[in-house]
Amino acid sequence: MRQTSIGGQIDNWFGPNTNCLLAMCRSAGFASAKLEYVVDRKAGVTCSRLWEPEAAAATEAPPRIGSAVNNRSGDAYFHIGKDEYVCLYFKHSRPSLKKGELRVEVDGYGVTVLTLTRKDEDGWQANLRLPSGLAVGDHRIRLRTEGSFFSNSFRIVALAPGEDRD
Repeated sequence: MRQTSIGGQIDNWFGPNTNCLLAMCRSAGFASAKLEYVVDRKAGVTCSRLWEPEAAAATEAPPRIGSAVNNRSGDAYFHIGKDEYVCLYFKHSRPSLKKGELRVEVDGYGVTVLTLTRKDEDGWQANLRLPSGLAVGDHRIRLRTEGSFFSNSFRIVALAPGEDRD
């Protein structure tokens, strides 16, 4: 009897397709995942926690953040170690936006937008997961579109496990 394994590796029990591989990278907290190659059932991906640099010249006005709050409590406090989500409320003059066009950062690290909802004529809500690895304390969140400079920043606070807000 002949034994075989996925990709000829006895420890490789999982063989995702390329779309799944890229999605796993983004769900692990990477802002971007770029497929570099696919050869003989193998793929290479470059992942980054940073967005591409801002363009030298903006083609549109930057968004304006009104607030960034915890989706459960409605305040700017988040608990490290919990599965916390940020509701980012902002204004932007473009009549249509797609979540893939937004570049949200927390302390310089890119965060992928999970959902984007238009609230009114120029009001938007972007939902995102609080990035892993944040230290306890104050952090700054900001965003831009692919064609704009960064918005104003907004303060959020990461609390230690079991810590209550002031």
